[in-house]
Amino acid sequence: MAQELELDDLIHRVFDNSPAEPNTIPLQFDTSHLTTTKEKVEYIFKQLLMIFESGMKILHGNESGKVDLSNLNASDLDRVKQHFQSFGFDFLCEIYPIGTNIPHIGGNINNSDDLSDYYLTLNSGDQSYILHFSTL
Repeated sequence: MAQELELDDLIHRVFDNSPAEPNTIPLQFDTSHLTTTKEKVEYIFKQLLMIFESGMKILHGNESGKVDLSNLNASDLDRVKQHFQSFGFDFLCEIYPIGTNIPHIGGNINNSDDLSDYYLTLNSGDQSYILHFSTL
């Protein structure tokens, strides 16, 4: 029988420990209140962003919880990826100099029902960090 955890409890279970093997931590989002696939995908994307934000604060936050992405290296981002894979999602972070024209970013995702089409761009220092998620 699967144990039901609140999202905050799950985040701590995942990020307070070493990354687990892929797909070993069950995670399901209750999307029963949503009607379209697009709404469900948007909801999942937003939940994954919340997990990312909280996980980053645990792993790399300063005493006030702020994370400076420009201080992270490839190994740090790979560890985040491993944590996400433990609950069945892939995490991709692309890094570009701010102002770079990125052909696959900036398109219209308003009608997409594919999680991998959704992204968030964060700027830190002189870099843009483009975050994507997909299912394993």
